[in-house]
Amino acid sequence: MTDRLARATTASGAVALTGLGLLAVSAGLLWLRAESLRPGPRSGPLAWSLLAGAGLFWVGLLGYVGLPGLCRDLAVRTVGRHRTVLACLALALSLAFLLTLPLGLAARGAAGLPLLTVTLVVLVNEGALLLVLVWRVLRPGALPCAQFGLSWAALRTHWRLGVVGGLALFLVTVLLAALLRQVGLNPSQARLFAGVRTADPLALGLFVLVSAGVAPLVEELFFRGFVFGVYRRFYGRLKAYVFSAVYFAVVHYNPLVNPEVVLPVAVIGLALAYLYERSGSLVPAVIAHGLNNGLAALALVLETAATD
Repeated sequence: MTDRLARATTASGAVALTGLGLLAVSAGLLWLRAESLRPGPRSGPLAWSLLAGAGLFWVGLLGYVGLPGLCRDLAVRTVGRHRTVLACLALALSLAFLLTLPLGLAARGAAGLPLLTVTLVVLVNEGALLLVLVWRVLRPGALPCAQFGLSWAALRTHWRLGVVGGLALFLVTVLLAALLRQVGLNPSQARLFAGVRTADPLALGLFVLVSAGVAPLVEELFFRGFVFGVYRRFYGRLKAYVFSAVYFAVVHYNPLVNPEVVLPVAVIGLALAYLYERSGSLVPAVIAHGLNNGLAALALVLETAATD
């Protein structure tokens, strides 16, 4: 069974790469046609090839990530591969995109999304990360649970490190944001969360709960426990820090709203990885992440209130 699943996984990867290639070529041709002043062929066939490429990529990616979750031996054998981590991240992002696409289309043309809708989008994103992590890594036992270091004993031992780390992290990000503003960049997320201005107390409470509670736990499990843990174990400390921080920044990147936020988020990722490596537990990273997000949410409320 393991060999059959391994062959099917390899075939799924080939399908995903084929779809990605078709997707890239079709998108490139559509872009060139839109930029060209000369009359070109009808865009209908290119649009269909774009959809076909997206479908092949999605189906292949689903098989490449999902099939090893059915067999512990295969899951353990392939978890340390660079392409496995990339595929898990790509599947989570594409799944979140598909699930939140209706919300984006419904709000098209609006001045900003309501805070409750933004909170739902964040919750869906975190759910996609958690679903991929559980199916591909946790359920088949691809990584030992001890690697995550989540226990009551760790909480009693490391909570102070998490609190100090969270306060220091928030201070560093505030200073970094101030420096970026001096060179003409604005890493503020006030535009993305503009719905804070009109949100009721319930919506604000849910937003804080998700951003300071759910998101830190899920993201620390995925980016530090899984991504950093895999790279640290199989590729060394330097690559673990770099790749986990880059992937963490990619997930938070939004080219239409807040592209400048990438650098501060990457710095946060590096700091949280340090807390995880130093303590051997995700507990201080989760606490620091939650405290930083909670303080950032409070600052965002104050910032938007000051602009009214």
